[in-house]
Amino acid sequence: FCCCNLSAPTSNLLPDVLDQRHASVILKAIKDLVVELEEFGIHLGLSNAIIQEIKVNAPHEIRTRRKDIIIAWLETGTATRSGLISALEDVERVDIAAEVKELPTV
Repeated sequence: FCCCNLSAPTSNLLPDVLDQRHASVILKAIKDLVVELEEFGIHLGLSNAIIQEIKVNAPHEIRTRRKDIIIAWLETGTATRSGLISALEDVERVDIAAEVKELPTV
Protein backbone atom coordinates (compact mmCIF):
# COMPACT_ATOMS: atom_id res chain seq x y z
CA PHE A 1 0.00 0.00 0.00
CA CYS A 2 1.58 3.21 -1.16
CA CYS A 3 0.47 6.52 0.29
CA CYS A 4 1.50 8.37 -2.86
CA ASN A 5 -1.47 6.91 -4.74
CA LEU A 6 -4.12 8.26 -2.36
CA SER A 7 -4.77 11.48 -4.22
CA ALA A 8 -5.66 12.08 -7.84
CA PRO A 9 -2.68 12.90 -10.05
CA THR A 10 -2.06 16.63 -10.21
CA SER A 11 0.13 16.50 -13.29
CA ASN A 12 -1.03 18.72 -16.11
CA LEU A 13 1.30 17.15 -18.65
CA LEU A 14 0.05 15.47 -21.80
CA PRO A 15 -1.28 12.03 -20.78
CA ASP A 16 0.44 8.89 -22.00
CA VAL A 17 -2.57 7.57 -23.93
CA LEU A 18 -3.37 9.94 -26.78
CA ASP A 19 -6.36 10.42 -29.07
CA GLN A 20 -7.62 12.97 -31.59
CA ARG A 21 -8.25 15.55 -28.86
CA HIS A 22 -4.47 15.88 -28.62
CA ALA A 23 -3.83 16.44 -32.35
CA SER A 24 -3.61 20.23 -32.11
CA VAL A 25 -1.08 20.21 -29.28
CA ILE A 26 1.03 17.56 -31.02
CA LEU A 27 0.97 19.38 -34.37
CA LYS A 28 2.17 22.60 -32.74
CA ALA A 29 5.03 20.71 -31.10
CA ILE A 30 6.18 18.98 -34.31
CA LYS A 31 5.76 21.97 -36.64
CA ASP A 32 9.50 21.90 -37.47
CA LEU A 33 9.44 18.24 -38.50
CA VAL A 34 9.87 18.29 -42.29
CA VAL A 35 12.67 16.22 -43.79
CA GLU A 36 12.19 13.37 -41.31
CA LEU A 37 8.41 13.21 -41.68
CA GLU A 38 8.07 9.90 -43.57
CA GLU A 39 10.61 8.10 -41.38
CA PHE A 40 8.86 9.56 -38.33
CA GLY A 41 5.58 8.02 -39.54
CA ILE A 42 7.26 4.62 -39.82
CA HIS A 43 8.62 4.95 -36.26
CA LEU A 44 5.10 5.78 -35.07
CA GLY A 45 4.09 2.38 -36.45
CA LEU A 46 2.26 3.47 -39.59
CA SER A 47 2.68 1.28 -42.64
CA ASN A 48 4.65 2.54 -45.61
CA ALA A 49 1.46 2.16 -47.70
CA ILE A 50 -0.40 4.61 -45.45
CA ILE A 51 2.48 7.08 -45.53
CA GLN A 52 2.76 6.87 -49.32
CA GLU A 53 -1.01 7.37 -49.67
CA ILE A 54 -0.76 10.49 -47.50
CA LYS A 55 2.15 11.72 -49.64
CA VAL A 56 0.22 11.15 -52.89
CA ASN A 57 -2.84 12.97 -51.52
CA ALA A 58 -0.80 16.06 -50.59
CA PRO A 59 2.46 15.96 -52.58
CA HIS A 60 3.42 19.60 -52.02
CA GLU A 61 1.71 20.31 -48.71
CA ILE A 62 3.95 19.32 -45.81
CA ARG A 63 1.55 20.72 -43.20
CA THR A 64 -1.28 18.56 -44.56
CA ARG A 65 0.96 15.48 -44.63
CA ARG A 66 2.13 16.15 -41.08
CA LYS A 67 -1.51 16.48 -39.92
CA ASP A 68 -2.62 13.36 -41.81
CA ILE A 69 0.23 11.28 -40.35
CA ILE A 70 -0.64 12.37 -36.81
CA ILE A 71 -4.38 11.77 -37.33
CA ALA A 72 -3.73 8.32 -38.85
CA TRP A 73 -1.51 7.46 -35.89
CA LEU A 74 -4.02 8.73 -33.31
CA GLU A 75 -6.76 6.69 -35.03
CA THR A 76 -4.80 3.46 -34.49
CA GLY A 77 -5.86 3.50 -30.85
CA THR A 78 -2.28 2.71 -29.81
CA ALA A 79 -0.94 6.27 -29.75
CA THR A 80 1.00 7.17 -26.62
CA ARG A 81 3.07 10.12 -25.49
CA SER A 82 6.02 7.79 -24.91
CA GLY A 83 5.61 6.40 -28.45
CA LEU A 84 5.63 9.92 -29.86
CA ILE A 85 8.77 10.79 -27.90
CA SER A 86 10.46 7.56 -28.98
CA ALA A 87 9.64 8.17 -32.67
CA LEU A 88 11.06 11.69 -32.43
CA GLU A 89 14.23 10.38 -30.81
CA ASP A 90 14.49 7.69 -33.50
CA VAL A 91 14.63 10.40 -36.19
CA GLU A 92 17.17 12.30 -34.07
CA ARG A 93 14.82 15.15 -33.15
CA VAL A 94 15.59 15.14 -29.44
CA ASP A 95 14.85 18.88 -29.42
CA ILE A 96 11.21 18.23 -30.31
CA ALA A 97 11.09 15.14 -28.06
CA ALA A 98 12.16 17.31 -25.11
CA GLU A 99 9.36 19.74 -25.91
CA VAL A 100 6.79 16.91 -26.12
CA LYS A 101 7.88 15.68 -22.68
CA GLU A 102 6.72 19.01 -21.26
CA LEU A 103 3.47 19.41 -23.24
CA PRO A 104 0.45 20.38 -21.15
CA THR A 105 -2.84 18.54 -21.31
CA VAL A 106 -5.42 19.72 -23.79
